[in-house]
Amino acid sequence: SHQLHRGGGTMCLMDNDTYSQYANIISETVPCNRAPTEKVAV
Repeated sequence: SHQLHRGGGTMCLMDNDTYSQYANIISETVPCNRAPTEKVAV
């Protein structure tokens, strides 16, 4: 129950299949030192 509260409705779990599915969603990453340095007006 404290895991649900701390995780905001998610829970930690050890499940390789679930991990693989989430990991495969990411198609490309950009390292921080190569990311564009655009400033966005808010």
